[in-house]
Amino acid sequence: MFSWASPAKQDAPAAYSSMPLRSLSSDAEKAMRENNQPDGFTAAMGGLAMSESMDMTNDPRLFGSNVLMKRLLAFSALALVSSIMVKTTQAQLLKLKKDMDLTTADGLIQFTSFVLMNFALFINMLAMYIGVAQQYFTYRLMTA
Repeated sequence: MFSWASPAKQDAPAAYSSMPLRSLSSDAEKAMRENNQPDGFTAAMGGLAMSESMDMTNDPRLFGSNVLMKRLLAFSALALVSSIMVKTTQAQLLKLKKDMDLTTADGLIQFTSFVLMNFALFINMLAMYIGVAQQYFTYRLMTA
């Protein structure tokens, strides 16, 4: 009968104390052989079938040309242009004069340009993130 209660703890033999750690399945098999009863994890997962994933070497999905490859190229171009624009807007923001007198027309124009450059920086950073995220998800979709 299966029980979730843990069995009484026993000290491991000295011969096993210097052995390297092994996978859970080999430890569970050893425990079943020694105690003639499965541990909780082995009993709970005993009905599942074992499976192996496919090898990624010479996978035809990675080598065949398709429409998604063209989209990856477009997304990489978008991310590249956006990163250049982020650098440019940051440089222009740092060059901007910091002492603005908002009582004059010149000060209001400086403040307006400052707000617009911050907006452009935000939009370009968002476009760069979208370009990189779209590359990731498109590649993930292509290899699924």
